[in-house]
Amino acid sequence: MKTDSSNRHTGTGTRFRLFPQAPYLTQGVEPETVWISTPAGETKPGPADARAYVVDPVNKPLPYGDRFMPPFRGPVHYPALPDAEGHFDYLPVDSREFRAAHMFAAVRFTLDVWEGYFGRPIGWHFSSHYERLELITVVDWDNAHSGFGFIEAGYGLTEGGHGKLYSLNFDVMAHEVGHSIIFAEVGTPPTGTPWTDEYRSFHESASDLIALLSALHLDSVLHRLLDSTKGNLYRYNELGRFGELSNTEQIRLACNDVKMSDLHGLGDHGRSLPLTGAVFDFLVEMFQTNLVEQRLLRPEVASLSHDVRCSLSAENFIQAEFAGAFLDHPVEFRQALERARDHVGLFLVRTWQQLSPGQLDHRMIAAAMLEAEDAMGGRYLSMLAECLQWRNLLPDGGVALHNRDLPVPTLVNSSRHQ
Repeated sequence: MKTDSSNRHTGTGTRFRLFPQAPYLTQGVEPETVWISTPAGETKPGPADARAYVVDPVNKPLPYGDRFMPPFRGPVHYPALPDAEGHFDYLPVDSREFRAAHMFAAVRFTLDVWEGYFGRPIGWHFSSHYERLELITVVDWDNAHSGFGFIEAGYGLTEGGHGKLYSLNFDVMAHEVGHSIIFAEVGTPPTGTPWTDEYRSFHESASDLIALLSALHLDSVLHRLLDSTKGNLYRYNELGRFGELSNTEQIRLACNDVKMSDLHGLGDHGRSLPLTGAVFDFLVEMFQTNLVEQRLLRPEVASLSHDVRCSLSAENFIQAEFAGAFLDHPVEFRQALERARDHVGLFLVRTWQQLSPGQLDHRMIAAAMLEAEDAMGGRYLSMLAECLQWRNLLPDGGVALHNRDLPVPTLVNSSRHQ
């Protein structure tokens, strides 16, 4: 895969505008212009193309469920239309048509990113029943979900009482199409086999990671993330927040300290946190290793940034070191993060290709991760093992890997995050 986003075609795709962060979270935020791979002229009114189509219902009081499934047959609003050149980036952000275009673009942009990592088209798991994915822009429901042939977005209220449309939240939309990608590529348990807690929490984790890496293909996210953190990604920042509901509230965090031993009483989302957190650690520490290897950051600063027990003076020192290095080398910082992003994307694809939905637990997933990293050259294998072991995702004493033992590293810090 190209290290640049597979979606940033120049003149060969269709242009849209996407909010990198939901507009109800940040006043004055501007959408970013993006390209999807469908050629201009082949993205039809709706928007719609060969993979997905938008339905903007006049009234849909209930979400899809066991007795109510696509296609939607009720009255609909007039579809969003392309301009004379076949693009949708002209639509006013406060229009109903923009909402439809935004939902479509978020889904198609995410699908393009992950088809780039897979190196091929991703077929829908429901293709025997429906040719295309149906996207419902609004349903009277404070949630969003994906299912067999559909994704639909509800709405809620912010702390200030303003409406929040989940169709305008890139994170939420990318997470939901992530479920469809995992259904297609990993599969579902055999008919009659119950879905285990491990399978459900794996789905949530994988979908969060799909959303996280997809967001890192947005120019504005990369720019704002590095500008705000100066590369110290263990500081509280938008990259580690999923399904943001307000500036201080989110559904779950990628940058977390949750271990497998902490999961008692947690639901699917909560049980997904150790696996998501381990991969987030892997991404950040690979990025920092790239900086250290290029002599852009001192190794002791990278190590210190993992430790939650730092004093305020140490935190200030760490941030000053990152800030000075970033100020001198902003391009190299971005390139290092893009390399880490794309390595993790390919690593996740190799991991998922080894998994069977019928027999799945977190240690099987961790073992598949180690196999995937080893198959990619093994450069970061010990780093990955440390991230997994800290989360209690590896068996005690190490794991066997290609007829050799990978020892579990000795961990010095009791916590990995600021």
